[in-house]
Amino acid sequence: MTDCIMIILTAVYVIATSVICYFNYSSSKAAREQVAEMKRQYDAENRAYITVELIYEKKSFYGLRFTNHGKRIANNFKIQLNSEFLSALNELKFKSLLENQKGRECIIGIGQHYERECR
Repeated sequence: MTDCIMIILTAVYVIATSVICYFNYSSSKAAREQVAEMKRQYDAENRAYITVELIYEKKSFYGLRFTNHGKRIANNFKIQLNSEFLSALNELKFKSLLENQKGRECIIGIGQHYERECR
């Protein structure tokens, strides 16, 4: 009789332990997913944010200013210009300057800018 009770208790412990392991695994999986989402949100919030300005002053000065408004350094910033934009330009000197800048890479610090100008 006592052997039968011990077998039943052991079976109950095995089942309870299995259920606890399953819920622990589910909890750890949810925690990993939450950490991954937090990392994604952190990276999205703390990234380099580049804007570009087309500068044209006094009909003699053209330029592009790339400014980093983000919270990280813009490493390997590569200048990509749309070919339709370049073909629409009338000023040949400025157009050739921009074509020479295509594919150029640089690093832009936080709150800093990179300028290319043509006079």
